[in-house]
Parts: sequence; C-alpha cells; structure tokens
Amino acid sequence: MIAYKVAEECLGKFYSTSYALLAMCSPETPLKYVIGEVTVPVLENSKIFIFDTLENAIRFAKELRKGMCVFECEVSGVSVREAFISPYSSHSALKGYWNDSNFLQNYEYEPILPVPIGTMLAETCKPIRVVWPEEE
Repeated sequence: MIAYKVAEECLGKFYSTSYALLAMCSPETPLKYVIGEVTVPVLENSKIFIFDTLENAIRFAKELRKGMCVFECEVSGVSVREAFISPYSSHSALKGYWNDSNFLQNYEYEPILPVPIGTMLAETCKPIRVVWPEEE
C-alpha cells in the first residue's frame, strides 16, 4: 500500500517529526528513515504515523516547522484509530513510554492530542522518494 510520511530533515538524515522532543527524553527513540529501507517502531507495540493522501501529509508538514519533508512510502499493517490520542489511554501504543518520560510531569491534566486529518498507523514504512518539498 502507498501512503505518505512526514519527516524532519536534520543534517541530511530523516527522522520522525517528534525528533527534537524525543531526543531530549530518550535519544534511542526517534525513528530514522532511509530511502529504500524498511523502518519499524522501536517502542514495543507502537505504530508509525502516516497519511492517506499527499495533500493531508503536506497540510500537516506545513503546520509544523521548517525542515519538514514528505515521503511517498510503501507501508504494511495499516489501521485507522480514534480521532484523539491520549498518552494515558489504553489505546495508546506509547502509554509506557509517556509514563516513563519526563514529558508529562508538567501536566496537571491528561493531555488529549488531536490526530491530524488523514492519519493512519502502520507497522512498517519504507520510503520510496521525497515528494515534498519539490526540488526546483
């Protein structure tokens, strides 16, 4: 199945969009993406966030920061989840990670994180090529 992955470019390498946050909490956690190589989650029972269309992926990438790109990818084990993700939810694949990290210690309430339009979850992701931004 073809889908789209938003990634962050850092010194010519590509990482999950939460690279900066996750690197501060746990340096081994950010996923690295290499064209032509299959990426799998490093957290047990976790998934890779992907998008159903190029348009939805670009919309999300533009909402983030500079240095973002979108890959066209071959993905497997795709599922669609609820419209919101909570680090404390039993549906959250990251529950153990969030509870063990320092990320939530500043919250007095349970943060509910909206999932961008077109978000899907995959078990594997193999980038084929960068499709955005387009080279000029």
